[in-house]
Amino acid sequence: MSFIGLYQHTIDAKNRICLPAKVKATLDQASKLYLTIGVEGNIEVYLPAAFEAYMNKIANLPNNNANARKFVRFVTSNSYSVDIDSSNRILVPQPLVEKAKLSKDIYIIGNINKYEIWNKAQYDEYILDASDSLDDLVKDFDGF
Repeated sequence: MSFIGLYQHTIDAKNRICLPAKVKATLDQASKLYLTIGVEGNIEVYLPAAFEAYMNKIANLPNNNANARKFVRFVTSNSYSVDIDSSNRILVPQPLVEKAKLSKDIYIIGNINKYEIWNKAQYDEYILDASDSLDDLVKDFDGF
């Protein structure tokens, strides 16, 4: 299953996000998700199997590389298991809310094997910059 789409949404004062129906429909009846901080300051949202695959991938980074160790610590110390409640809400842990600078208005974005949660203003700026340089971005990918 590939996750796609962009959903403008909100996070409430208690750090809860009600999952949009189209997002919930793609989650294979999951009752639990894994949240971690993304390298661009967003929050990454994984189904359990995808999160396990991600953890296995970073576990194989070379332990003799200082940057790899820092990255592993950063990801694992900023990862949380969250339940989907009966109202299809998730509770975003406060440390992730702060690191991702989430305010009331957010985007939930499909990104192939995960969803991402972004501060709306930050994503608007990010995507504007990416849109301006889309031709340059795809030049880096052979055969695209």
